[in-house]
Amino acid sequence: MMKGIIYILIAILLIIPVFAEQTSLGITKQEDCVRIYQTCGNCTYITILSVLSPINKSVLLNNTNMTTNNNYEYYYDFCNTTVNGNYIVNLLGDVDGIATPVSYDFDVNDRGVIVRDNTTNIAIIIVLLVLILLGSFLTFYLDEGLKLPFFLGTVLTAVFAMNVVSNIASDSGASQVIVSLLWFGYRVGLYMFWGLLLYVLIKLTTQLQIRKNPPPTMGSPLQAAKNDRMKRQGRQ
Repeated sequence: MMKGIIYILIAILLIIPVFAEQTSLGITKQEDCVRIYQTCGNCTYITILSVLSPINKSVLLNNTNMTTNNNYEYYYDFCNTTVNGNYIVNLLGDVDGIATPVSYDFDVNDRGVIVRDNTTNIAIIIVLLVLILLGSFLTFYLDEGLKLPFFLGTVLTAVFAMNVVSNIASDSGASQVIVSLLWFGYRVGLYMFWGLLLYVLIKLTTQLQIRKNPPPTMGSPLQAAKNDRMKRQGRQ
């Protein structure tokens, strides 16, 4: 009985049509060609019934046979990707002599990368902008002793905000030029912050050294001893 069941399962697997269906071709950069690719182990042809545009789903290509070199792998290079958005591909192959349709899609954007949800990053940017405005206000109105720490904190917050904006631009599929400029601005801001911090530390160290060893005043014992020595030498 068990052997009979196994034989039946093997027979079912052998007669199942071999038409490897894809769900998506991924993401392509705008105006680049995308290879529409499909495998089928028992097809004599695969035809592209249609490629639908993201705009109103208008037909960009229809009734076009795909190319094959081995009657197993079929492909067609589609280059009409001038519009950003989601394209639908509809194919038809004769799997075991039976016309079998299959559909999948691909996306096109300016950079050819995945566009991610930036809701969290946008919320972070809003919080950072509030902190920057608050830090700027406190830097202007606080006492002299507190101005410097709040100023440095505000600068660091602004640099971090630039980093978040760069990530948002990258994840949103912005052009490479814009993303590169944002990352360059972030790095410049970061280097400026570290340079400013180093300058402040050197300045504070110098001020502490001066306070620790103040110059002698006219009424100090050191100055009195100096005047007495000059009198003995006849220089006064």
